[in-house]
Amino acid sequence: MRHLLVVSYVAAVANAHTFMISPAPREAAVHTNGDLNSECGASGAISATYTRGQDVPMSWGRNNHHGGFVQLSVLESNKVIGTAGNAVAQFDDPQNIIFTSCYNSICKAPNGDKFGLGGDGTEFQELLCSTSFNVPTYLADGDYTLKFSVFGNGDSFGVRNMPHSSYTNCHNFRIQGGATQTQKAANKAHIQFKLQDSGIVIANQNGVTIPQRQCMFSGTNTHLGCLQTGANRSPSCVGDIADVSRCGGGTADTLEQCYRASSTDATERQDGDLYNYMVGLPASHPEYTGKLTLLSHVRDPVPIQLGLKSTTANAIDLALGTESSNSATAAAGGAIGALVVMAVAAAIYNKKKQNNQDALTVQPQL
Repeated sequence: MRHLLVVSYVAAVANAHTFMISPAPREAAVHTNGDLNSECGASGAISATYTRGQDVPMSWGRNNHHGGFVQLSVLESNKVIGTAGNAVAQFDDPQNIIFTSCYNSICKAPNGDKFGLGGDGTEFQELLCSTSFNVPTYLADGDYTLKFSVFGNGDSFGVRNMPHSSYTNCHNFRIQGGATQTQKAANKAHIQFKLQDSGIVIANQNGVTIPQRQCMFSGTNTHLGCLQTGANRSPSCVGDIADVSRCGGGTADTLEQCYRASSTDATERQDGDLYNYMVGLPASHPEYTGKLTLLSHVRDPVPIQLGLKSTTANAIDLALGTESSNSATAAAGGAIGALVVMAVAAAIYNKKKQNNQDALTVQPQL
């Protein structure tokens, strides 16, 4: 087989998750935000040397999933302890994000529906998505850890409206020479974006007019928006995006409308909620204003305008009744801060379900 893997955990979840194939990950294994202390893998060995300004190809398996974002973040290796549980918030800080692309960069399901949703019909890691990123010229010579994070991902063997938690890996590399070192641009302008989505191509071919330079996604446009909080296959998604797109509430379709056309079996929900797909920018994009589009299989796309507060800060504020800032959230830092966010997010999610809150302050643009 083309990509023979001998990791027992991967074998157990072979067709359910994804991980980075290139550059070489610390571990050729699946990591999720269900365990924020081990998103990176354990190896500290340097596996590649690059020069400033070098273009580096990267790839990952589509694996019957659809939509979302691939985010790359970089920290100096001496700031990343062990499996990087100490650095979750730092990796998510936009100052340390270097690149974001659509998950469906150039890969699509051979038999997908009008939005490209559907199973691949291929083996694990056989249908590859790929792109490339440029090594930032503002980074000095030295050793670094790159974190690969997939979020806003959904679909699983045709369970088209089921979200996923984040999938992550890390890659250790060295920068040595290359282009003259420069100053980092301000206001997130240093982040490279390649937002071309094969799902949007398919939608446009099927008469649904959606511009490129954005991505299709499910549940969230941030790393911690959909969190694996237990044994359920489906994660808990929180924040305004989750609220407005959760099937059966907000401006989303009904649960029955979100099921596959071939099935109305409630077990399709995999013990969690379903979500309408959205189209828009990642939260880290300097042009993100909360403007999104909700996609539906039973009606025309619905324009949505949300507030700008991040999913993480919003979760903390809802729980504590305070006005947290992004910088304050980042200052919480490390695995402890991230795990608090995860616990808060899960509590909010469960409370909302218990109270059956369907009313939203966010309204569609008419």
